[in-house]
Parts: sequence; C-alpha cells; structure tokens
Amino acid sequence: MTPAHDPLYKTYLTQLEAKVAACNLQPTQHRLYISIGEQILLHFSGSQLIASYPVSTSKNPPSCLSGSYGTPLGLHAIAEKHGEGAPEGTVFISRLSTGQTFDTFLNNPANTGQDCITSRLLWLTGLEADFNQGTTPDGLPCDTYNRFIYLHGTRDEAAIDRKAPLSHGCIRMKNADIITLYPSLPLGTQVYIE
Repeated sequence: MTPAHDPLYKTYLTQLEAKVAACNLQPTQHRLYISIGEQILLHFSGSQLIASYPVSTSKNPPSCLSGSYGTPLGLHAIAEKHGEGAPEGTVFISRLSTGQTFDTFLNNPANTGQDCITSRLLWLTGLEADFNQGTTPDGLPCDTYNRFIYLHGTRDEAAIDRKAPLSHGCIRMKNADIITLYPSLPLGTQVYIE
C-alpha cells in the first residue's frame, strides 16, 4: 500500500519513539506501529512512513496474559521469520509449510473450518519484562513469544477489509501485504502494539 497521508501517523511515530526510549532501547531502523483501535499497521524507516496496511487483531480484548487470546500490547521485536519464498497462500502449521495453498488445504474435509496461517509469519517476542515477557508481578504468564503471537497472512482477507478484529491474538494481514513487508524487516525489528 502507499504511505498514509493521515496526520495521525506523526502522533503514532511519537508514541513509538517514546515507548522505545522508556524501555532504554535504541530504535531499530525499521519499526512497526500497530493500532488495535484503527486496525492498521504502519511501517516506518527511521522517521519516514514507508507504508500502511490494514490488519485484523484479536476478537477478544487486548491482553498480554496467556490463555486470554487477546492481542498483546506494548513493545515487541521480531524474533523469528518463516515462509521466505513460499507461494502466496501457502498454509503453515507449527511454522512449517504444508506445501499447499489454503484453497487446496481446505478441500480436505479434515481441514474444513481451520483458521490458517498463510504466506509468511513473523514471530514476536515481548520486550517489556513483567508485561509481555516472562510473568506478571503476580506470577501470571504473559510471554508473547511463548504465546506464539505472529504477524501472518490469512485466508479471511474480507475480515481485514471490514476492519473486523477476528484473530485469536495474532495480527492478521492480507497475503500480498505480508509478502511485501516481510523482506524489509530484519530480526530484531521493533513492533509497538497499542
């Protein structure tokens, strides 16, 4: 997608930069800002807005707690990348390609109704101890990485067009969008979810 011309993007960049500074980290060259309220992902390189993409976050309220099925908040980083070179629509199970696109995969009656992870996936890890990394001060698990929270493609792109939050915690993207975004994001890229 082309970069957004919405003046709010500068506000989002300021919030992202403030969060990185509050965590005593140096900003990465490429950074993502994900707005749950707006169902949008903004891709920044330095202070330049490169692109914006529609997304679908969790149908449940935002939450960092394990078992909540909410999209976790706060500052994250890309810990792992999977799917490079796979055809658009390829289905992944446990981060491994099935070798089938979702049309073929879902034709098997055993797979009917499955919520597919498709095309590419970016596995996130939390960067805020006791909030989205490790456990809360009360000892509750809140680790984004251990919850298997990804940015990934989906077969239900119509939900993204409707700005409908329908995931089980992950951030869903259109297949062409995640394929476009994927190569520009090195491991360690910061991702702020608000």
